[in-house]
Amino acid sequence: MEKGLEKFTIRELLIIIFPGLYFTGFAIPLIDSSIISSLDNNLANITVCAIISLMVGISLDFIDIPKKFPFFINNMPTVLLHKEFEKIEVFIIDNKFYSYYDNNASPEEKSRANIYTSLYHFCVNIFLLSFILLFFYIFKFWDSFLKSYGVVIFIVLVFSLINSFGLFYGKGKIKYLFKRQYHKFKESESYTNLIEKNKLK
Repeated sequence: MEKGLEKFTIRELLIIIFPGLYFTGFAIPLIDSSIISSLDNNLANITVCAIISLMVGISLDFIDIPKKFPFFINNMPTVLLHKEFEKIEVFIIDNKFYSYYDNNASPEEKSRANIYTSLYHFCVNIFLLSFILLFFYIFKFWDSFLKSYGVVIFIVLVFSLINSFGLFYGKGKIKYLFKRQYHKFKESESYTNLIEKNKLK
């Protein structure tokens, strides 16, 4: 139970807390200084920033943009199975695959998949937030951009983009794990059951 809670906490920190803090922290310089100076209650300021950070992170997690990119979707084992068994309902295929994965994948394999997908989500979300922040920094500090935090944001944007593709396409990373899961499932009895069910349709 404690290990599960620890993994949940680390994943949520990467996907929700850190991106929210990053966006809020770099969005503050975009706000008019007179507005900031009028907020003289430090506790209230910290509370507002914390809530905004949390809301940004939760919104990103809810939208889940990293999973919506074609290169991610088209390599998911369940999507490959959907294309292979078009006559069978999607939820049946999903139930078969995830039931097999939960019962047969090793703890190490699950841990690797959890770590890599969490880092991938983190990098993609940071890239998207950096892109949004960079747009507003260029708009507001167009005449002094090189002296603003916009330079830092641009560097973060580049690194997060590189790391996003590296975590997906890199050796032994997400794409490899997806293919491994797919091919292992094809050797299972669950896959054989799907073939028989598909013939009956």
